[in-house]
Amino acid sequence: MNANFLSGAGELGKLIQAIDWSGTTLGPLEDWSTPVITTLGIVLNSSVPMVTLWGEDGIMIYNEAYSRLAGGRHPGLLGQPVRQGWPEVAGFNDRVMKMVLSGGVLSYRDQEMRLNRSGVPEQVWMNLDYSPVLDPAGVPIGVISIVVETTGRVLAERQRKLNEERLEAERARQRQLFEQAPGFVIIMRGPNHIVEFVNNVHRQLFNSESWVGKPLAEAVPSLKTPGRSKILDDVYATGKAVTVQGGEVSYERLPGLAQEVHFLTYTHAPMYAEDGTINGIFCEGFDVTAAECQRRRAEAIDRLVARLSDLDDPDQLGRVVAEFAAAEVGANRAGFGLVDNEQQQINLLPEWAASGLGKLDIVMPFDRLADKIDTLRRGEVIMVSDLAEHGASAAAKSWLNAMQIRSALSIPVMERGQLVAVLFVNDGKARHWTDDEIDFLTRVAERSRVAVERRRAEARLRASESRLRFLDALSRETAGATDSRSILADTTRMLGEYLGATVCDYADVDADGEGLTVLGEWRAAGAISLLGRHHLSSFGAGGALRAGLPLVVRDTSELPAEMAAAYRRLNIGAVVCMPLTRDGRLTSLMAIKDNVPRDWSEDEIALLREVTSRSWSHLERLRLEHGRRDIEPRLRAGAPSVARL
Repeated sequence: MNANFLSGAGELGKLIQAIDWSGTTLGPLEDWSTPVITTLGIVLNSSVPMVTLWGEDGIMIYNEAYSRLAGGRHPGLLGQPVRQGWPEVAGFNDRVMKMVLSGGVLSYRDQEMRLNRSGVPEQVWMNLDYSPVLDPAGVPIGVISIVVETTGRVLAERQRKLNEERLEAERARQRQLFEQAPGFVIIMRGPNHIVEFVNNVHRQLFNSESWVGKPLAEAVPSLKTPGRSKILDDVYATGKAVTVQGGEVSYERLPGLAQEVHFLTYTHAPMYAEDGTINGIFCEGFDVTAAECQRRRAEAIDRLVARLSDLDDPDQLGRVVAEFAAAEVGANRAGFGLVDNEQQQINLLPEWAASGLGKLDIVMPFDRLADKIDTLRRGEVIMVSDLAEHGASAAAKSWLNAMQIRSALSIPVMERGQLVAVLFVNDGKARHWTDDEIDFLTRVAERSRVAVERRRAEARLRASESRLRFLDALSRETAGATDSRSILADTTRMLGEYLGATVCDYADVDADGEGLTVLGEWRAAGAISLLGRHHLSSFGAGGALRAGLPLVVRDTSELPAEMAAAYRRLNIGAVVCMPLTRDGRLTSLMAIKDNVPRDWSEDEIALLREVTSRSWSHLERLRLEHGRRDIEPRLRAGAPSVARL
């Protein structure tokens, strides 16, 4: 036989030639068959670890690459039966030999074995492929095997998996910590900021369960944060963390719902891969909406207080308060009312209402408020989210619809356990009044009450000083008068001009309490005179006047139709009629009138009361001095007779 097939096998070829093969199933080297020589020529010249196993014994002949794999067992394995050469895996090799010599083919991937290659048993993994070598008749005479050790890769893969498991365990531990964090946490990966994780606080705040696995911009398209995309892109590109304090964020918690506005303090920080490259962004923060709203509310109240300090007129101050309150909570109407416990009513300062809305009554009697006044007197807030579901009567619902009032809030202001003011806020749509809004409006109401009362006190002081100056001037003007006509002419003129009224007159009431005679009158140019005789019932409030209660009409057009028409014929738009009673009997009346509706102030009414009393006293002194029989005929002689208004 030509042994040229061993010429290229190097040192291994020499070892094969040096072995006496006659004692093996292969026989002497020179007698090897062509299939054996051909197969060995391929194996010995391959760089891939290969081994041939000949005959039933599996006599081993292998290449240089396999010798390295065999370690300290080489060259002792050459020419050895495979079962003896590798006794630690004899059972495995026995099954292989039987299967392949029967014509079968076997393949193993990452086959785990325990081999003793260098005197110490070691765990190894192999990729093994076995095929039969056939003689010319097609009968298997041996086995050819490709043997590739995968121990390094298997161990590396196992280590990788172990590392991943450890990493995942660490991530799970971190996520558990993140879930328990007091603030919100969101983790985003990649340049598109794909959401990987959100914690419970984040889910509660943003309803973000569905965000995971989506780019942030796609997950919540309604999210509006000034500069959000640029901040995320910059952090991802530069690795520089960014902290935002009290940033405004708005979004829809659910599609179709109104945008929610929150204020957040948060930090965007880069996340790094094992190779040091940035692969994500970690964001942790807190919802500081409540604190930010309180801060902004406090600043707003400070601005309101500063604005109110510039105002002197309580009515103007009340309107500023109403407009401020409505604007701050997004309502369509607001008003501030002062409680008059003596008159059992709430006097509404000029309200603010959105364009096109009707005006509320400026006086709200307690009896019209029913049980609501008792609630307010207890210092309890009245809150109605939807008046349409509040059991109102059909007429009440019709009025509410006309006034565009759907939800309402009434904030009481208490002083020393007594109701002193009420802040009313209405809206044209159903809404839930939040605790924050109620707390804020309560502070507005309390601050406004202080400011209004201060201005009212200052106004009362100024009015008192002005009233005293007027009364002093009136006393000087009438002090020396001995003629009743002159006294009444001077008194009605001075009072009418001082109050800017259209008409001021004085009347004596008959003993029967029904008839009256207007004895003195001052009227502006063009005003209709009322000098003469009248019936008390013509004024529409005879019972109240006889009881000593003033008749105060701020707008005569709101009176019953017949009475309103009578006042309209006399060109009277507003009137205050002050009764004077002595010994339980109505004795005289003094009235001030205007040709347009007018909101008579408490100071004006008080001055009329004072002048009425002084006028009666002055006239009474004259009567005593000159005798009633001497004065009355002369007064009545000049007065024309008028049956009724």
